[in-house]
Amino acid sequence: MFREWDAKNAFPANAVLFVGSSTIRLWPTAQLFRDMPVINRGFGGSHISDLNHHVDDVATRYRAAVVVFYAGDNDITDGKSPERVLSDYRWFVSRVRATRSDTQFIFLAIKPSIARWKLWPTMQRANALVRDYSAAQPGLHFADVATPMLASDGRTQPMYYVQDGLHMTPAGYDLWMRVVFPVVNRARAANR
Repeated sequence: MFREWDAKNAFPANAVLFVGSSTIRLWPTAQLFRDMPVINRGFGGSHISDLNHHVDDVATRYRAAVVVFYAGDNDITDGKSPERVLSDYRWFVSRVRATRSDTQFIFLAIKPSIARWKLWPTMQRANALVRDYSAAQPGLHFADVATPMLASDGRTQPMYYVQDGLHMTPAGYDLWMRVVFPVVNRARAANR
């Protein structure tokens, strides 16, 4: 999937690797994180199990210093349990760390999208499981990008989503930048 590009282009050492579903693919990471060595390996519709299946193409070959991870949204939508989300994420982390043991990971909370609002309670459970797991593991970080997307009444805010109610607007990514950028900086500092 990314092999052709990699065969023709060099990728940076000690990169910040963004990996996950279309939410990652559509994020202009090279532009917004321009002072960092960035690689974006998001692909639409992916589940964590897809990332695991393609782990060598999307992650291990880069030996990244930091992995910023967004997936789980499609998993829950297709009926996978919060426990499965955690289990698949744990496998991904272990596989990447088998190549580079000091890689830092940042799991971005599953977002409360309009299109999938009815699944939000299940997504919250998945977020809580990953958050608690990450808190107990060295080098694992959890970035709560979901809570700031909610209004004071606990509902999601339409301004953060394009017309499909699933993918994000520039305002959504701006909000994420405010949450994620400092976590990426801390993770990079921990890996120096």
